[in-house]
Amino acid sequence: MKENDFEKIIVKYPELIEAELKLLDRQIIIYNRRIDLLFQDKFNRKLLIELKIGPIKDEHIGQILSYEGLILSHDDPTVRVMLIGNRVPPNIQRSLDHHGIAWKEISFSYLRDFIMQKDDKDFLPLFNEYGTHSSNEEIKTRTKTSNQILMNQNTFNKPKPALLILTEKKWINIALEHFKTINRCDFRSNATIGSAISLNIQSVYFKLKDVKGEQGEIRISYKADLIEITTENKKEYRPEGYENLTGKYYYGFHNLRLLKNPCLLSDLKHYKSGQNLRIDLPRACIILDPEIE
Repeated sequence: MKENDFEKIIVKYPELIEAELKLLDRQIIIYNRRIDLLFQDKFNRKLLIELKIGPIKDEHIGQILSYEGLILSHDDPTVRVMLIGNRVPPNIQRSLDHHGIAWKEISFSYLRDFIMQKDDKDFLPLFNEYGTHSSNEEIKTRTKTSNQILMNQNTFNKPKPALLILTEKKWINIALEHFKTINRCDFRSNATIGSAISLNIQSVYFKLKDVKGEQGEIRISYKADLIEITTENKKEYRPEGYENLTGKYYYGFHNLRLLKNPCLLSDLKHYKSGQNLRIDLPRACIILDPEIE
């Protein structure tokens, strides 16, 4: 399969990336760089996609970081950037997670089963084993298997995601004071949260760091119920005196409480890769919900 074929499939079926995407353009120049695909997501934010046929490699990380740097330098904090390949090796996953870059693995077999499920005769010939010479019965049988495979590979339905935030103790105290009068508090974040904004996240956990920006505690100390992650600064929910501090994202939460049974940071796992978090976690990220209290 050629990269152009991969691109055509994504254009026709953007749900392979995430739900409710609208194609704006393809192979366009943005910030003096050629971008494979440009979508608009359900929150009306632009999503820039860089497609790679085959495995994602080290040099691709530098390329996508360069894209993100250009976007941020042009003062457009709502734009999202995502790297997509047929395989994302575990070491590359860890590196992308470390840098806060969104990624998605769409394997050749996953793509084949998806196209067979759709019975799309325009793309079936791309998959030699199940091309135009396959009988209708073979395709139907294969499609039943594909349905189960697609369900098993749908990482956005399982396991359960949660938001992990690194913050100073003073912000926890500010939130606790805020909750005395308003039952919702919105904090800002400049982390590249990526797909989190479209996930069904119910909990947010807080790791404390000290004022100097050092690692601080290596335990997860506080938990709250997440209301939403948004790009809109809803000033009525911001702590008094901080309404005009802006960020890339804002996360609203309530029911903030101290955990009775805090867990170690290194016991938590990245939502996408399933790898354990490192103690030197650099920023907010999406984790498998440990569901602790």
